[in-house]
Amino acid sequence: MNGEFKWVAAMCSSAFYAVVMCRVRANIFAYLFLIFSADALWALSPPVLSVRQNEIMRTAMSASGYITPDMHREFWAESPDKLKNDAQFLDYSARKLTALYGYHREVIASARLSLKAKKIVLSDYYDVAKAAFLLVDAQEPTIFPGSTVAYGEALIRAAATGISVRGPDELIIVDAKRIDDLDGSIDGSLARMQILLRPEWSTTPKEYVNSELNIAVLSDVPFTNRRHPIQRGKSVIGAMTILFRSLDAERTVSVAKVAFDIKHQNTRRVLNTALEDLLHYFDVGFVGAPRVERWRDRLSVQTRIYVISADSNAVIIARAIFRKADSSVVVLLSRSSQAHANDTFDRLEKSMRLLDSEKVWP
Repeated sequence: MNGEFKWVAAMCSSAFYAVVMCRVRANIFAYLFLIFSADALWALSPPVLSVRQNEIMRTAMSASGYITPDMHREFWAESPDKLKNDAQFLDYSARKLTALYGYHREVIASARLSLKAKKIVLSDYYDVAKAAFLLVDAQEPTIFPGSTVAYGEALIRAAATGISVRGPDELIIVDAKRIDDLDGSIDGSLARMQILLRPEWSTTPKEYVNSELNIAVLSDVPFTNRRHPIQRGKSVIGAMTILFRSLDAERTVSVAKVAFDIKHQNTRRVLNTALEDLLHYFDVGFVGAPRVERWRDRLSVQTRIYVISADSNAVIIARAIFRKADSSVVVLLSRSSQAHANDTFDRLEKSMRLLDSEKVWP
């Protein structure tokens, strides 16, 4: 069938999702592990969180993480009823979580400044965010403990000096890409944690506008943001900006802008090349000829790839859309089980609009 191919994942048991997790964890999870250590994730004194509650919390906070109603229900099922009904404690936990992520933002900003200056340079709001976190921390130091500040300051020093900082499994080099990755994941991580730490499940979809891609996406949590160079051999010829989020353990959706010099190139070839570049980023092989379609009065190509591994099968659907205004390509991509493949991709398409032309949601 034209546009449908099989790609056998011989090396990775959970294929696409595992690639996303591996790439992100290498850049993000180590630092988040420092901030939310296994022994102090949410030390309810007493009782402490169960092993499963810790797993759920780590999944929610991870850059490629997710939160589902079932996870939320399971998390709170293991919490004492007294805790669920303690409005003062729940309010305090929410305030401390917000203060923690506020401090985290200023650590990232300070690390970026320090990396550039090759000496410690604190952001304008670093001291304010640090003081705000420590003030809340003093009220209940067992919830997201103040040792977070020591880890944050170690990361800033590492950025300034080039000396690595120790993570849970390895030494971490704080370079520009790591800082960008941290910055691109914090909003989604905070939103998922806020959902998890409310006793009642509640999400509200909202429009998230990304000016770099010039798109709007309807979602209940922000997407994680990544930038990646496009290389041909040893030469960098362009760049990709990738927004992605995991809906659950099986479903992942992405929207990417692929930009490179397309002068004097056939438009269909440009679309095919953009698809190849994004799939290559996710370590997915690509062969054949995608189907050419009109998409909202724009030229596009679409492909479907079957990912077969030892323990699961998945389907990747991707559409590349030509954007004449800035000579770029927008690529929509979903990964899910075969049973949910069409629905997952359809929902992604309906949730996204290009801001240079469309004025209403489709």
